[in-house]
Amino acid sequence: MHRLAIVIVNYKTPELVFQLLEHLQEQVDATQDAVVVVDNLSGDGSADRIEACIAQQGWGAWARLLRSPVNGGFSAGNNLGMRSCEARMYLLMNSDTYPRPGAVDELLRAADSNPGYGMLGPRLEDEDSTVQVSAFRFHTPLAEVDQAIAVAPLSRLLCKYAVSVAPSDAAGPAEWLSFACILIRREVLEAVGYMDDGYFMYFEDDDFCRMAALRGYRCLRWPAARVVHLRGKSSPVKRLSAARARLPAYYYESRSRYFLKWHGMLGWLLPNLAWQIGTVVDLFRRCVPGRSGRVPAWRFIDVWRIGSRQRSSSP
Repeated sequence: MHRLAIVIVNYKTPELVFQLLEHLQEQVDATQDAVVVVDNLSGDGSADRIEACIAQQGWGAWARLLRSPVNGGFSAGNNLGMRSCEARMYLLMNSDTYPRPGAVDELLRAADSNPGYGMLGPRLEDEDSTVQVSAFRFHTPLAEVDQAIAVAPLSRLLCKYAVSVAPSDAAGPAEWLSFACILIRREVLEAVGYMDDGYFMYFEDDDFCRMAALRGYRCLRWPAARVVHLRGKSSPVKRLSAARARLPAYYYESRSRYFLKWHGMLGWLLPNLAWQIGTVVDLFRRCVPGRSGRVPAWRFIDVWRIGSRQRSSSP
């Protein structure tokens, strides 16, 4: 059994995978670690290019490519990689991340010295070292209401439900951590099972950490381990959100799956209705000189039209 298995899911991002593997070559121990790159049926030659790169660079002693027969999304790809390799620890890394020097060893040391935590996450940062939000509270209907209506008095009232937690240089617990880079103990998988592959992308990390919490496994953010996250390079959602553009259908399907699973039908209806209220509030906001809209276009329609697809298939 390996000490550590690092799982990287690729979908049409071979150049990012090359960069990540290049950084990992200095941080893995070929005698006890393994790296599995799962290609999610990219269909663009990515798999062949990654396989050739591993061979040409002489990385075959510790890295290999695993071809998925389908593009099942983030959860399914990571599950395939974890199932293919027995290890005491699993480190999931987005293809758009790479570790700063010593980050992998730092995470492993933190896991050894903090046995009470089932999952550990590093400090995620931009290339210029600007820290990113990577620790969160569980999504709730009230948090979604705040996001949808977005007026200052309501936000102050609901601040304790805000999903994002301000970054800190101090290590500490979190309800859930970004799975852009996350270290998971084997015993967590044995107790919880693998990630819910009913989520194509988004909300799966919150969901998994919530399932783990029910079984007593907590999350620990560990900023001494630093990992660069090139946000938006492997998925367009953050870029589209920043531009207030229309999000992919899979975002709404995952959102609905999460709220139906953890909060039931009422917990799904309440935030959806909030987006309708938010749209009306936004119309008034746009009438004020110098004020722009805050509700993304199409959101008030897509939460119903696309999100309702999950109602019949939700667990």
